[in-house]
Amino acid sequence: MVGRIPVFVCSTITFLAFIGGGKGQVSPGISKALRPFSFPFKTGGNLGVELVRLGLFRMRDSKNRKWMDPPGVWTAVLSVKGLSPRWGGKGGKDQVIGKYDANKQRFTPSLQALALNRVKDDDLLQMDPTGHYLVLDREEAFYFSSRTKTHLAFQLPVPIAGRVSTPSKKDFFFPSLGWVEGKLKLFWIEPGKGLWMTDLDLSNPKKPKIPSRTAWVRLTGPGNRSLAFALPVTGPDGDVEGFFMRDDTKSPWYENDVVFLEDLNPATPVLSMRVKPKPGIHFDPEGLKGGFFLGANLSCRKGPSCGQLQLGTSWLLGDVESVGGNLDLFAGIAREKGLGVMSVFGSLALTKGIRVPGFFGKFGLSFSPLIPLKFLWFLDASGTAQASLSVPNLSHLKGLRIPIQGLSFLRNQASFTFTNTAWLVLK
Repeated sequence: MVGRIPVFVCSTITFLAFIGGGKGQVSPGISKALRPFSFPFKTGGNLGVELVRLGLFRMRDSKNRKWMDPPGVWTAVLSVKGLSPRWGGKGGKDQVIGKYDANKQRFTPSLQALALNRVKDDDLLQMDPTGHYLVLDREEAFYFSSRTKTHLAFQLPVPIAGRVSTPSKKDFFFPSLGWVEGKLKLFWIEPGKGLWMTDLDLSNPKKPKIPSRTAWVRLTGPGNRSLAFALPVTGPDGDVEGFFMRDDTKSPWYENDVVFLEDLNPATPVLSMRVKPKPGIHFDPEGLKGGFFLGANLSCRKGPSCGQLQLGTSWLLGDVESVGGNLDLFAGIAREKGLGVMSVFGSLALTKGIRVPGFFGKFGLSFSPLIPLKFLWFLDASGTAQASLSVPNLSHLKGLRIPIQGLSFLRNQASFTFTNTAWLVLK
């Protein structure tokens, strides 16, 4: 669905934006507190002893950018202790890839991860949105694997050459993959130095490499010293637009927070979601199911899948686009059934977050003026919705930054939740 930003609105914002000033962004509103999530671990047969981690990826076709996983279905990556040899288990903590159908509450495993497993333990792998590439974090390096079609098995993983390989002391962790303006990027976290990004060179897929340090981009400021487990959020155009991450700043470290990075602009602050887990809960944001974050409570080890938790939120992604193009809006809400709708507004500036009685989250836009831009309708089991705004091809609009925010409504719960603030940027 494509709307349009009227020329007079763009002109007004262009004029007034020079006198408007931002006072800070707000994080996605939490509409459902942390609670257990029951993943159908046993519906795939006798998979193994314990589900340790769970990652969800909704795959998208790299050519036409359409979803390959239908609404309500996700590509799931399970890290399983004692994985059955039938599914590629080697005796430690191994990986299995399959399809998770939330509508039927069923997981169907496959042998696509067979070449990835080894006698030593491996933690959760991260896959790119096309399903053709993945990255693993191992003791001495990041490892890369690929396949030519999404129904085939991944090849034997190989180390990524460059800085990310066999240093005297490993100080890089939590790798992930994603696309930015048509280029495959490697993301990772360094303790004390935050989240980083650089190109992943696949000119020889058997010898992947990254460029020298001068080509790296640090996406978070030096104040973010305790980030971990970066989960990319991909927009409608197939590009990574933001991240959810674990923040271990608080003490004790295992009672952690979740933070949100709305875009890939290094000047954008990391926003605390103030999850406030109960004492003893260590929550990793490992998978995104619409507005629900799924992750492991690593403190729990009492059953096959007792450690899985979910957190309900409303989030919104902005976009960067050239004048004359289409700005994409993409959002997720914690919708389980019934009608869901989000109204997206633009403004001239941000303001300090305001709590509104009876609403989840905070309102973070200036009222002078508040411009309605679009309604997003949540009609299927994906928990997401998208729309576009066409931009007039006017050169004087280049460089314009418009702050936006959404307000979601779930009819069956009669609840309102503010999203995070985001940006529409014209270049």
